[in-house]
This record gives sequence, C-alpha cells and structure tokens, in this order.
Amino acid sequence: MSRRTKDTRQALINAGIKLIKENGYQDITIESICKFAGTGRSTFYTYFKGMEELVAAYFDVLNTYTPERMAWIFSSSHPSERILKTHLSLFCDPQNYRDVSLYSLRLKYFLSAPDEKNLHVADIQKKILIPMVEEAQQKGEILNISKPEDLCNSAVTLQMGNIMAWCISDGAFDRLGKLKENLENLYCIREDLRSAESIETWLKFGE
Repeated sequence: MSRRTKDTRQALINAGIKLIKENGYQDITIESICKFAGTGRSTFYTYFKGMEELVAAYFDVLNTYTPERMAWIFSSSHPSERILKTHLSLFCDPQNYRDVSLYSLRLKYFLSAPDEKNLHVADIQKKILIPMVEEAQQKGEILNISKPEDLCNSAVTLQMGNIMAWCISDGAFDRLGKLKENLENLYCIREDLRSAESIETWLKFGE
C-alpha cells in the first residue's frame, strides 16, 4: 500500500470517527464522511464496504502492540503481572474502549462479516502470552497447570466475553476491574501476587 493510499484511507477513518463521536452514528452518512475527508464516495468504497468496516479499521490501529505498549508490559518483573498487562493494555489506552457505541459497531461488523483475519489480534496476543504463561508456571506464580496454549485460548475467550458484557450493559459493566479479577482467577495467580490497588491506580499505561 502506497503512502498516498495509506493517507487517504486514514483520512477517511479519522473523518468518520470524528463525526460519529460528535454527532452519533445514526446521523452520519458516507457522503458526510467523504465531504469532511475531501474525497469522493467512490474513494470510500475503494477502502471500505461500509461504516462498520471503517470503525473496525479504527480499532485495528488501536489494538496494535506498539513498542510503547510492549515496554509497559515488560516493565514488570513478575511474569504473572506481565500476563495481566498483555490482556489489559488493549483496554486502558486513553483512546481505546471508551465509547460503547463505537465498539458495538465493531462487534456488529465482525458478526455480519465473519472472517478468520478478524482474529489476528487474538493470535498475536496469544503468541506473546504463551511464553509468559510457561515462565509463570515454572516459577509457581500461576497455579493453573493447564497447557499454556489451552490456558491462553481460555483467557482470550474470557476477554472477549468481558467486552460483550460491557457492550450489552451500555458501559455500566466494569470491564477493566472485572477482567483483571477474572483473569487472576482463571490463571490461578498466587494470592500474594494479586494487587489490592484499584484498577485505575494499578494501570498506568502511557505514564
């Protein structure tokens, strides 16, 4: 993909998300996005099949394990804490997972257009997690002795259920606090390694 193509695609994403956040999804049209981005309707369909796919592309960027995110994860000396941070880092970025309506659109896109490539973030996450789980098991930091790959699959499934509960509750569900608690229970992290701090205090990504 050329630089010009990437810039045009990103301009459409930026325009769409800005307009949706300011006016709500129901009041936004593809024409209004194109006008704001300075492109034509045909250009929009060059990159996206519809609004839901544009929103999904927005979250694909936010869900990248950037060098900054990885540095935050590996700043912890305990592998059990790095495991939790690997899961939670996708949710605590200031830009990410704050707008229930936007993420609900992403889920709608996934449900309406099933595709294995939509699971690539989970696959990347599991590749990062498996060696951490192996190390944490060897050090006795997590007491669940299931195969690391099986345990990671269960944890990612739990994570997805957490997101669904958050969307269904229209944001009332404590997705960060509950996810941390559920993951600690699933992995059976030793009690002395579980942080008693509030989730807002414990999570300091980007600081």
